[in-house]
Amino acid sequence: MSQFEKEKLLNKYPLPVTIKETELIIDQMKYSICKIQNKNGDGTGFFCKILNKKLLLTNNHVINEGILKNNNIIKVKLNDNDIRKDIEIKDYYTSIKYDTTIIEINDNDKNINYLEIDDEIFDQNVNIFNESIYITQYPGNEPKAAVSYGVLYQIADNYNILHYCSTKPGSSGSPIIKLSNNKIIGIHKENEINYNYNRGTLLKY
Repeated sequence: MSQFEKEKLLNKYPLPVTIKETELIIDQMKYSICKIQNKNGDGTGFFCKILNKKLLLTNNHVINEGILKNNNIIKVKLNDNDIRKDIEIKDYYTSIKYDTTIIEINDNDKNINYLEIDDEIFDQNVNIFNESIYITQYPGNEPKAAVSYGVLYQIADNYNILHYCSTKPGSSGSPIIKLSNNKIIGIHKENEINYNYNRGTLLKY
């Protein structure tokens, strides 16, 4: 995972919400994001629904084909590691190009809060440049969830989101969320080594 662990702290933008609002976001997201630990290293995943399908999403470099084809469950931790869950794999899609893994799951846990995808990302005419965003993540070996704020810089190569949210190792696979409506637009994956921004994948892909 070494080439993907080069995360970047970016302090370019002031906190757009109050500390209490940040604490509320983190508390609400404890059942929407999870920590993933396997032979590839640490990462973050998140739960969402598309067309009534329950999904767990993360990066391909966190959970890849080699792990998926040899297992029928994925072990995760959520609620700041208080809960360890075995997630049953129903089906999956994974892509090295988009650095994305989408796992359809069998899970009836009513505590899981499934996030929504922002439908605007499918509209070619919508300009989300300079949109305020945040990332909720389980960085490094820290047991507690964290949130960082920033803005969307641009969409590059049609599917790469360039953004100004700080991340640390272990943040790979975190949801990139619009602050205005708390809906997901992408999956964080890495930094641009020679530039002052981080990068994710636009979820329409």
